[in-house]
Amino acid sequence: MFASLLGHTGSAAPGASGVRAVCTCGWVGPTEYPPGDAATWSASADWGVHIGAVAAVMPPDWLLNRSDGLREDLTDLAREHPKQALGVLAAIERWHRPLLQQAVDAARANGSSWAEIGTALGVTKQSAHERFSDPGRRRAASG
Repeated sequence: MFASLLGHTGSAAPGASGVRAVCTCGWVGPTEYPPGDAATWSASADWGVHIGAVAAVMPPDWLLNRSDGLREDLTDLAREHPKQALGVLAAIERWHRPLLQQAVDAARANGSSWAEIGTALGVTKQSAHERFSDPGRRRAASG
């Protein structure tokens, strides 16, 4: 039995054989530490490294707020003036696809793995690779 730390510091449960960091996303820390104050700090440090990597792919709040506002406005527009909404959505799709590909290409050029890219996109590494790795498919889709 081991006590887990879900992204916060705390003491091990009585009778625990060790402490290991875990995250609600399913990640489990690499090391089980013997119970004690040092274990709590060490497991917390493991979790900090994990959450830092997760936070690195989270979009900034200000941009998410703008995106949410745009989505709400487009939902209203689609209800009230569907043809206008179609025109705006088509324009967004025209710039969205190449911009998404550019971001993936930049991430790969900066050393990101397909697993990391998949995580950022909310898909599996295989899905990310299949969708974005083939230059011939990119040319056909943009043409």
